[in-house]
Amino acid sequence: MFKLKKIIIIAVVIVIVAVVSYSSYRYLKKNLKIARGPEANVEKPEWMKTTKEAKEEMATIIPAPNPDFITDGHLQVRDEGEETENWVFLYEEPGRPAAVAYLTFNFRSKCDFGKGEQICNTKKFENGMYVHLEGIKSGSDVKVIKLKVLQ
Repeated sequence: MFKLKKIIIIAVVIVIVAVVSYSSYRYLKKNLKIARGPEANVEKPEWMKTTKEAKEEMATIIPAPNPDFITDGHLQVRDEGEETENWVFLYEEPGRPAAVAYLTFNFRSKCDFGKGEQICNTKKFENGMYVHLEGIKSGSDVKVIKLKVLQ
């Protein structure tokens, strides 16, 4: 009796291992493409890419927008002390000596503080900072493409 139980348990374990092995083989065969030579796919799958690699790939897929708003002016913080500070851009237009644009930033917004372009970090901004701004204007909002500190 004891020998029969042992044989049944071993048979069940063998069946389970076989089912798991076959399922794994089918999954890998379906989802893993291995090629050799010039057609080999050396690109990482999406789930293995780092955040930086994903952003760089998105930057090549999505074309860089052309700025329609290019001018120099001063940065001014709005809602200072709040959890999220908002920045405005003060500049001059013909017939309007004190025009205001509300700035919005995204991961493609580049800032140059004198050491090359990098992703904008509004924590480095100072009230009254004189900058050159390139962006896309929509009403009184400007989506920042490039911002360079001039002083």
